[in-house]
Amino acid sequence: MKRLSLTASLFALAAVMAVPAHAQDIEHGLWSGAITPPGGEPVAVMYQVNDADGDLTIVMSNPQNGPMEFTDEAIDGDELTFWWSIGIRIDCALSRQDDGSFRGTCSDGQGAGPIWMTPPAA
Repeated sequence: MKRLSLTASLFALAAVMAVPAHAQDIEHGLWSGAITPPGGEPVAVMYQVNDADGDLTIVMSNPQNGPMEFTDEAIDGDELTFWWSIGIRIDCALSRQDDGSFRGTCSDGQGAGPIWMTPPAA
């Protein structure tokens, strides 16, 4: 009986581990936050975080600029990375904070500015 219980536990653990890491590591829904262009002022934005066919998707939006889809979104441990283009490529790297938010920087290769994402309210 103990062997059956251990076997069932191992199968359950393997099933959880088979779920893509990004699906476990970031809450889906509407996040709030801001992004600051190099030398500029913070711009309030919203981030729609979803899972499309097993892939993490994030779309940033604000009323002035509309939606901006990120590319190559990835979670590796507590690190969230992605990029997008507005005529030039902008790469972002954020770290998970103790409160569940992400903070980091985005850079176009010549200048950088802070970015942060706050998860949906519980």
